Amino acid sequence: MKINSLDVEAAAERIAGLVVRTPLVAARIVGRRVWLKCECLQTGGAFKLRGATNRLMLLDKDERARGVVAFSSGNHAQGVAIAARRLGIAATIVMPADAPRLKIDGTRAEGAEIIFYDRRTENREAIAARLAAETGATVVPSFDDQHVVAGQGTVGLEILEQLDEAGAPPPPSIAIPVGGGGLASGIALACPDARIIGAEPEGWDDMARSLAGGAIVPVAAGAPPTLCDALQTPRVSPITFAILRERGAKVVAVSDEEVTAAVRWAFSEHRLVVEPGGAAALAALLAGNVDVDEGMVVVLSGGNVDPALHARLVGYATAVRYSPGSTWTGLDRSTACVNSSSSAARVCNSAARALGSASARLVEASSKVSSIIAMHGRIVTSIRSNASSRRACCSSRVMGWVWHNLS
Repeated sequence: MKINSLDVEAAAERIAGLVVRTPLVAARIVGRRVWLKCECLQTGGAFKLRGATNRLMLLDKDERARGVVAFSSGNHAQGVAIAARRLGIAATIVMPADAPRLKIDGTRAEGAEIIFYDRRTENREAIAARLAAETGATVVPSFDDQHVVAGQGTVGLEILEQLDEAGAPPPPSIAIPVGGGGLASGIALACPDARIIGAEPEGWDDMARSLAGGAIVPVAAGAPPTLCDALQTPRVSPITFAILRERGAKVVAVSDEEVTAAVRWAFSEHRLVVEPGGAAALAALLAGNVDVDEGMVVVLSGGNVDPALHARLVGYATAVRYSPGSTWTGLDRSTACVNSSSSAARVCNSAARALGSASARLVEASSKVSSIIAMHGRIVTSIRSNASSRRACCSSRVMGWVWHNLS
């Protein structure tokens, strides 16, 4: 069965109330108005909850009893874990051993069991298939599934609704980060009149090369490290490839330096915490890799970034190369100061450390605020039908929690 826009509309009805209608924020890039679709503010920190919820809600009673298995570097893992917990389904997630600690902890906190693998030497799909065969669990791919793609496409429906509510015309183009292509292909179905632009990390640009060659090609062996851990997909799927090829999507590559600049811009201009992979499409615009259309939309697909890494990116890091779980290499301002006099170097190093510490504290506070907002939303949903006195009691508890955690 070929997926179409009707599947996206059905997914939107199915998951209504279970995902956040994320903000659409006006911004300006090279003097033109653009819109930022902030999926970095979605429950679980990324758009992935949409597709995971849609897929799991379609499981029958027996399938739910046998559980689910997913493979992910982090964002899909958390999306599946959250959806599974809500539905009372056991979830096992196959994750790379070098996944960001924040994503590992977030997935585990939702009650999922984690199986680690080496992304360089092991095949995550094969591991998931073996686990499913042993337990009878259902495999929930991150993008190679029609129901997952349909769920991700609800981002596009929201974009159209929000622009209409703002009195703005439909977007001429939408720029989207691309890993396996689930989000981009889903939005392509939901927004048939918009030009689709994708952005991948350098060296992991298999969708761009596949579209250019007319057939799916995997990421080359020995692909370089990248800040964009969320977009390290070794091979796109026939589903996503076919949709983006049919739509004539353009996909470009972005460097770590360009992604760093985008993460910094999002924070400095709009106080948005965006992970590197989630900022890939924004990076393509800011770097001039694609034309900026008046009224276009840029999707910020995720915000699950380690606070220390984010502090480095927005605070005082410049050209950097980073692998999750490893130490930093490259050039930052404190290192550059070593080439000056020793006294100037000491002053610069002290300033850099102070700025990095301040940025880390700010990011931590921002994460707490996001948690508070999410918690408040869950409480409001759960007590909406109750008496006003009970709402007041719960609200006072929320405020007490806020005061305790921010003081």
